[in-house]
Amino acid sequence: MKKNLLVASLAIALTALVTFLIGPKGGLPEPLGSDVGQFLSRTFYTSFLALGIGYSIFSPLDENEPRWKRIVFVVGVVVSCLVVEQVLDHFIWEPRPGWKNIVGKSSGFPSGHSIGAFAMASLLATLRPKIAPIFFFCAFLVGYSRVEVGAHYPHQVVAGAIIGVMIAFWLMGFREKLAKKSPNSLAQSQSS
Repeated sequence: MKKNLLVASLAIALTALVTFLIGPKGGLPEPLGSDVGQFLSRTFYTSFLALGIGYSIFSPLDENEPRWKRIVFVVGVVVSCLVVEQVLDHFIWEPRPGWKNIVGKSSGFPSGHSIGAFAMASLLATLRPKIAPIFFFCAFLVGYSRVEVGAHYPHQVVAGAIIGVMIAFWLMGFREKLAKKSPNSLAQSQSS
């Protein structure tokens, strides 16, 4: 888990560096910037989450791990990301680039796309640690795309990335603690 946290930290640092360098105006010349950004922001993001959720649920299980526990865990990560994003979005209103003081529009802080992408990358990295950098690079691309298309300022994307990693690793730690308690209590109940 520590190695995955290091890879996640490097991905967040890369996201911060690149998004702050390109700024809210985007880095690629038009129309290429809009096309690439829209593809990464919509199609790639949705595909990454869908494939990630599917793989997380249907990938090979750890020894003695029932499938329902994996499903509950994956759903818990997704729901936690949605809840945290909505709560922060409600209480911290911050405009998006070009949306100065438009009442009724969603807040730009934090980036929900970044929360979801980095949480999913963290989840997938625990299942397949050898290819963790690929998952975090995918999350980086999603974060980059949100700045490229002008949907977020760089700090909103970086905050979303940090929050997504924190949610996923916190829930993974909680899951590990439950797993350590579970076999002992099962063995004790069987011996009595």
